[in-house]
Amino acid sequence: MDITGCQLTLKVQAYNDLSDTFQISGSVSVGSLGLAIFQVENQIVGRSGEYYAEIEVEWPSGKVLTAPDIFIHIKKDLPR
Repeated sequence: MDITGCQLTLKVQAYNDLSDTFQISGSVSVGSLGLAIFQVENQIVGRSGEYYAEIEVEWPSGKVLTAPDIFIHIKKDLPR
């Protein structure tokens, strides 16, 4: 789907702690192909565990599409 000009938000919530939430704004990479980038920076510092997420796409017209059921697992450290 074409997401040119859209506002993108990745909304994340911890599986076991509903108060543990964060959001990451996305940027359109190739709008005509529906490609977007969500750059993770400080949002996951100090976090670990299982998280549910959804991506919200809002077109300039105000139409909103939500893509739910995304699962994210954050590990404290990479295996060595």
